[in-house]
Formats: sequence, C-alpha cells, structure tokens
Amino acid sequence: MILDKNLIFCENSALSAGDAASDVIDLGAAGDTLEKELVLVGVMTEAAVGGTSVVFRLETSTAVDFSTKKVLHVSDVIPQANLTKGTKFIDMKMPRGLNRYLRIYCDVTGVFTAGKYSAFLTPGTHVGF
Repeated sequence: MILDKNLIFCENSALSAGDAASDVIDLGAAGDTLEKELVLVGVMTEAAVGGTSVVFRLETSTAVDFSTKKVLHVSDVIPQANLTKGTKFIDMKMPRGLNRYLRIYCDVTGVFTAGKYSAFLTPGTHVGF
C-alpha cells in the first residue's frame, strides 16, 4: 500500500502521550465533497504495556486549533490486553460531516510505558499494514 504523506495523522505515536495525533489533515475547501471515498485506518505498531485502556476519537473542525471541534467517531474502550502489535483499532469509511481540518485524539486511562500507533486515511479498502 502506498500512503500519501498529506493523509497521515501520525506514525508510531506513543500511547503515553495521550493527546492529539502529531498531524492535522487539512482538506482545504473540499470537506464533504471529497472526490474519492477515503478509509480511516488506525493500527498498533508496538504492543501496549502498562495502562488500562484507550479510546480513540476522530475530530473535525473549521479552525486549525480545533476551537470549534466536532467529534465524528468514538472507538469502543479498548483494554490494554487488546492493544497488541498489528491490531487495527479503526478501519472505517469516513463519515459525513467533515469540516476543513481532521485529527485523531487518543484518550488513555492509566500510564502506558510502551505502545505505539499509526493512523492515516487511504483511498478504497485497506488491506494489511
């Protein structure tokens, strides 16, 4: 699979951070009028150690600082035991209601001493990572 650098939220981000992914995706004026159907994929790139659980959110905003954010998707609560390397925690078609900016937000419960994840958008169906 070829990834577009402009459609990557984060690569190998530490769960210990427990905050917004490193990159915000700017859709420009496109928003809900994207020509291609995109799939949001989130995958663990390193197994989680410590901590209790994680919840991932897909957020959108009209402002780059997310002062006007809207939550588009909230994952189930994912227990630490299920956060193994290669586990996909999100694999879904993008929902409607997109504003100009998108980000992934990671809410952690407990203290993770290890565990990394990547999240990105890709056209079509995701196969492998």
